[in-house]
Amino acid sequence: MVEQLTEITSFVGEYFSTDPLYGKIENKIVVVKHINNPQGHYALFNEYIGYALASKLGIPTPEYGFAIFKENKTKNYLEPDYSIKNNDIFTYTKLENAVIQIDSPLYTATIDIEEIIKLIIFDIFIANYDRNKGNLLLKMPKKGKKASLFPIDYTHIFPGQCIWVDVLRQPLPSIKEIVGEIFSYGGHQSLIENRIIDEKTIDEVARDFKKNLECIDISDTIEEIPSVLLNMYDNEDINNLKGYLFRNIHEFDYIIKEIKRYLVR
Repeated sequence: MVEQLTEITSFVGEYFSTDPLYGKIENKIVVVKHINNPQGHYALFNEYIGYALASKLGIPTPEYGFAIFKENKTKNYLEPDYSIKNNDIFTYTKLENAVIQIDSPLYTATIDIEEIIKLIIFDIFIANYDRNKGNLLLKMPKKGKKASLFPIDYTHIFPGQCIWVDVLRQPLPSIKEIVGEIFSYGGHQSLIENRIIDEKTIDEVARDFKKNLECIDISDTIEEIPSVLLNMYDNEDINNLKGYLFRNIHEFDYIIKEIKRYLVR
């Protein structure tokens, strides 16, 4: 279902590659990304697929989806030089309040190690090279509950990120290469620093992850995307992306083997 934007309020800030905006859907405050953002329609595609897969694998996500701008119905408080046309599509995520950035390993000391391993496996499965403290959040607990990881922003996933169409027309990068690069970027360092991770725990998390992964219909997930966006891709490019994901499903046990080289202590 595509929602209708009630309001476009303002820019989130400077130095964001996709120029995210604050907006509203009814009384709900959301962060939206326009189809004509600097990263193009690829950012919207990646964002949705990342959240959809995360949700289906039991990784926390904000409320997310697609919304459209309607002239004479959506209030637009931006300057006139920012062009938004009738029926332009956006991705949206509901703005979460009780979240903080993870600036120190001390913040995650009470997070279950299984939760951390699961996120690392997921980020490697989708080749998320952009995990950083700006999108690795901690959801503060209600009384009597524990804090939990709250990762956001899947704009820069898949080999090549927002130019995966070009990259996936070439031979696929190896599992070993992807795992090595993601750990070298250090986006998960604050999660694993000073933590002891054993092989048995990784195997247990991986077993449940694989079981859930094998229940996901990749084609159906992609086809959830509105046709106005999906039709911007050639069938060959969508098939290349499916091929990449299917390769990772087929090679899942090898992914786990490579992950252990970096995590087991």
